[in-house]
Amino acid sequence: MQQFSVKLCQAKDMKKACLLITIVINLLSCQKNEADKNTCAPEQHTFRFQTGKNLDTVRRENFIGLGVRSFYTIKGGTNEVFVYTRTNKDCPDYIDDEGSRDIVFQVPEGINSFAATDSITLAQMKVGMQINCSECNTGLLPIFHGSIEGRRINAGTWRIKASLLPAQNSNLVEFDTNFMQR
Repeated sequence: MQQFSVKLCQAKDMKKACLLITIVINLLSCQKNEADKNTCAPEQHTFRFQTGKNLDTVRRENFIGLGVRSFYTIKGGTNEVFVYTRTNKDCPDYIDDEGSRDIVFQVPEGINSFAATDSITLAQMKVGMQINCSECNTGLLPIFHGSIEGRRINAGTWRIKASLLPAQNSNLVEFDTNFMQR
């Protein structure tokens, strides 16, 4: 079939028709790709907290062979653990765009407000960031720069405002929103 179409397009009368068909096919394929961009699942943000928990780390091999890393885990305990998850938009034509980033921290259970504006307090609250995707699991990276403050609105809601710099040369992570009990 391919030899037939090549021979057909080599005929003097058919060169213009073949060129026109090729252009039309390319334009149609471009239009399809433009339409596919609208099928991406949008970026999502979730803000949750749990009571009676502790933020802990486990050391394990990074599954893509980049060595041993610390990853966060949530266990039973005496704190309130907060997790902000940003899930990247997910497009069907892109590989590995469905990752996420978690900002985690904890405060003692039973308090009604807190503020951390220095590296010592951020470390005590175990403020950290973990990037999750098939090619980029970084493990839990402690955050020592920035500020985070919160006040309890009611038993199931905290208002948290943060401006955190996870690492040098990284983007500032900012939010001012309600965290809901999970």
